[in-house]
Amino acid sequence: MKRKAIILAIYAVLILIIIGIILSLVQEDFNGNTLLKGAIAMAACISALVKLHSGGAGTRRSAEFYEREYSREIAGAFSKPDESSLRKKLLYAIGLYNQERYEKALRTLKELLPHCQDQDDFCAVLLFTALVYSDMGLTDAAIQTYRDYLNHNKNSSTVWSNLGLLFKEQGKSQEALSCFDAALKLDPENAYAHNNISTTKFALGDYEGAIQSAKRALELKSNLYQASNMLCILYRILGNTEESEKYYNLSIANGANAQALQAALEHYSASAGVMEA
Repeated sequence: MKRKAIILAIYAVLILIIIGIILSLVQEDFNGNTLLKGAIAMAACISALVKLHSGGAGTRRSAEFYEREYSREIAGAFSKPDESSLRKKLLYAIGLYNQERYEKALRTLKELLPHCQDQDDFCAVLLFTALVYSDMGLTDAAIQTYRDYLNHNKNSSTVWSNLGLLFKEQGKSQEALSCFDAALKLDPENAYAHNNISTTKFALGDYEGAIQSAKRALELKSNLYQASNMLCILYRILGNTEESEKYYNLSIANGANAQALQAALEHYSASAGVMEA
């Protein structure tokens, strides 16, 4: 996981700092300035490790924060007077998920599942379980969990859209498009579903359909840089430099990674061959 990789990298840096200090001592090249620099670097590494191991580094939030942030997803979950401890446990699991502590989040959510009594309980627990599985790269488990969710409630546009993305990852484009269509029937203004349709149509070679869906996504959510990325790439492939540049600038202004987008442009331009405008 990303968090574990960061921790390992910091440990490696810390070890290198210690080795450097030891070598300075052995080579009699050790002075007060070396000690100060080494101490500062070690303190920074140790501080970062403490934050990461405790779920810190700006990721620790109160239960109230998660209750506000996910108010729609957990609206009626464990809301009975005698279920306050279960609701707190759900919020704790959501916090673990946001801190990328996936294994512990999954264990906590599985402990909650036997206590679910009504639709709201099941949907909240199953939604976050599916999200955890998805972020862990366990696509089949995530798909099954979303299907379990839909057995309790078929009216979540977000869940249909998320499920479609997982099918798209597996190369099942038609199943993905069916899910996105279901998402839009429930919420025609789901910008993410429109964007997901755009990327799926792009993968199928339907460039005009992809452009149409990406533009609709941007109409609904003007700062959705994933959609402007798609348009930037599509117009570059089609040889329309002016439009490609316009959407490139829009993406960067909305927070897209300039290097990643440039690399994507180069990749798709080379692999597909830029068409004449």
